[in-house]
Amino acid sequence: GQEKMTFSLALMVAVAIMILPGAMSAAHCDDAFACDGFGYRDGRCHQCDCCPRCWTCVELLSRHYDCATRNALPIRSVTLNHDKVAVGDFLSLHLADNAADGEGWQQCVSVPALHNTGLQLFDNGTLSGRVQSNPEKAPGEYKVHLFAFNSLHWNSSGLLRVDVHFTIDNTAATTEATQIGAYARRQHEQQQVLEECKAAADATFQVYQNWDRRVISHPEAVGGMKDHLGQLKAILDRDPAHAAAWVWLGG
Repeated sequence: GQEKMTFSLALMVAVAIMILPGAMSAAHCDDAFACDGFGYRDGRCHQCDCCPRCWTCVELLSRHYDCATRNALPIRSVTLNHDKVAVGDFLSLHLADNAADGEGWQQCVSVPALHNTGLQLFDNGTLSGRVQSNPEKAPGEYKVHLFAFNSLHWNSSGLLRVDVHFTIDNTAATTEATQIGAYARRQHEQQQVLEECKAAADATFQVYQNWDRRVISHPEAVGGMKDHLGQLKAILDRDPAHAAAWVWLGG
């Protein structure tokens, strides 16, 4: 009797774990959830924000956080391969499987992938815009890989990751010499922006070193580092096509 009851209870728990994403997780979202960016610090939900809709790219992508695995939530991956588009074409593509997935697509997006393409991913899952000539790319074709996460239905079907792949023909209605000249100018501009980013990152580290040597107080260090990191963020918001600098900001 008692052993059979114990076995039945264990079987019910096992079935719940298999059927319900996060069945053994403390993950939850309030009805009027608000993300402050610091939920991972409260020590609950395996050092992750307890609401999966508040997870950032760090919590979703970093192997050091890996919040989906820690909280027993599956990630369903979908790959969309779109036809080649050319400068001047209008693109409209929907990432959502259905109307129920029509929001929450700004949670974690590889935004730099769309830089200077003329395209934008909206929160309803629509990728659209008129393709523009990209001065950062040489004349010819280049590949675009965009990914985005959606956790709207995390408690019923887990998380959704969509990867979009397509090719852009960057040959605009201008002479090749004009395109090459614009490409060269953009390369020079990018180098200057990267130097600005490095200066801000170096200044941040210098503040930390001053605190480490006890030259300045902890509040002064925090304030100084926030100021310099704010400058770095402003530069990247203006010109986001610098992967290394985003690493400096996140590091």
